[in-house]
Formats: sequence, structure tokens, C-alpha cells
Amino acid sequence: MSDSEKTAQAKRDDDRRHLHFQVRLDPVLAKNVQHYADLNHNGVINAAVKTILSQFFKGIDHNV
Repeated sequence: MSDSEKTAQAKRDDDRRHLHFQVRLDPVLAKNVQHYADLNHNGVINAAVKTILSQFFKGIDHNV
């Protein structure tokens, strides 16, 4: 499908695809992430993972 045939949503998805990550977690880690999400993000796992990762990388000089 050419770019001119794609819907606006399909074009936005193409632009964001490099930002999409998919991982499989072991059962214990998955339960811990869900527990954190339940306590801090109304059960929304994506928001919890964003917070966890941003806090992990906070303060790191990314230009090294």
C-alpha cells in the first residue's frame, strides 16, 4: 500500500512504530508490574512501565 492510500491513522502508526516495544516478562516480574500499576496507575500497565523506565533512566547522561 502506498503512502497516498494509507489512512491518517495508518500514517501516524508508521511514524510511531520505532517507539513501540514488546517484551515477555517472567510471571513474578509481571505480577510485580501489575501490582505497581494497580497501586499507582489505576491498573494501567503502560503508564506504570513508562514511569518505571523514566525513573530508571532519570539522571543518566544520554550523550555519553
